[in-house]
Amino acid sequence: MDHSNLALVPAAPDLPSEGDSLFDFQERLLRQYAEYCECMNFSPKTVTGYAAHVRAALRDLKLTYVWELTAEEVRRYNLLLVERGLTVGTRRSYCTAIKSLFEFLVEEHAAEIATVTGLTISQPVTRRNTPRIRYCESFDRGAPPSRGQVRKVSRLLRKRLHLGRTYEVAARNLVVFETLYLTAMRTNELIHLDVEDLHFGKGAAGQIHVRIGKGSRGSGPRSRWVPMLDGLDELLGWYVHQVRPKLGPSRRQHALFVSTDGKRLTYKGAGGILERCLTEAKIRKDKRFTLHRLRHARASHLFADGMNLVAIQKLLGHEFITTTQRYVHVDATFVAQAHKAMVQRTLRQARR
Repeated sequence: MDHSNLALVPAAPDLPSEGDSLFDFQERLLRQYAEYCECMNFSPKTVTGYAAHVRAALRDLKLTYVWELTAEEVRRYNLLLVERGLTVGTRRSYCTAIKSLFEFLVEEHAAEIATVTGLTISQPVTRRNTPRIRYCESFDRGAPPSRGQVRKVSRLLRKRLHLGRTYEVAARNLVVFETLYLTAMRTNELIHLDVEDLHFGKGAAGQIHVRIGKGSRGSGPRSRWVPMLDGLDELLGWYVHQVRPKLGPSRRQHALFVSTDGKRLTYKGAGGILERCLTEAKIRKDKRFTLHRLRHARASHLFADGMNLVAIQKLLGHEFITTTQRYVHVDATFVAQAHKAMVQRTLRQARR
């Protein structure tokens, strides 16, 4: 991995020969940080992005060395980013980059930095100067779609098979929607699927090899296997053999979902499929949902049907089960129904 992208400031030429200059000292620390990121399996893209964010912070704050970043400087930088109109997510990414670097510096080189610079460094990114994302209804778009809403969109897409102007496009749209819901995949994972990723003979009903799975904490793509549940194997088999060859010349590429000219379906194109369906189905704007909300819906519906939370975690590809817990939404009757089921199980066991 090329660590040169972490040289945040140019080396100072012709400085005294007694030890390293502060510039050289900083560059050495940053190279070691890059090596640490590589050992921690951070993707090169993540490391490059972190370096760019730290570089931008130093430049905008008119600082020379990373150890000059303090909690007050980070707070001031956040206010500057707010004035520039950057989103909460973007501002948090700047804080994450600085936080990651300082976690390494504080744990591994605090004593060395104190000896060389005379400064005692500490983590400058705190809860008080990090932008907070409020998971309110406007941000989270409320509860995920109900089973009824999912079925309504599915029926509309099936109806289009007979009424649409292009049968193959209508069939592709149906399979995209059903695959996203039944597998709980991320949209980016789905559009990067190839035909060769479908393994119909693997497992009980076939499995899908998700090669471009989302990694956690900057670790890069992480692959996983997703089962074809609830008849998805039959739907995908029909699509691959009868629909996919008609959408575009398959010899050009092996993408599973393509447009009419054979090019891979884009993220925007997949989102447009759902948006047009919601408009045609006359679903109110406050009740509409995104493709990502289908992922929440599938997790919630499987949990309500009794699937173990760990199994749902594996299906969604989460590293931490606490993330999966945020995907599971239950309605107002869930507690009462769970208690009733518990009582019935207890009575059955008592009769034995």
